Amino acid sequence: GCFWLITAMDLVGMLPLPEEEHRSIVEWILSCQHENGGFGSNTNHDPSMTSTHYAVLVLAELGELDKLNVDGVVSYIKS
Repeated sequence: GCFWLITAMDLVGMLPLPEEEHRSIVEWILSCQHENGGFGSNTNHDPSMTSTHYAVLVLAELGELDKLNVDGVVSYIKS
């Protein structure tokens, strides 16, 4: 998935991404978040702890944690 791709690109010096690609990935990740705060592995996929974990990691790696609904994620993890 996306986490492995972004991590590999970071390790081989291919980050930062061009702005359009960066924005597109961040928007896609955020679109995978459900009302309960968890993330699915794609849009319209059920949320899971694993997908939520990877979504947070990718947003962190891309420097976009400020766009994360932290309260939602915390609520999902606690549930």
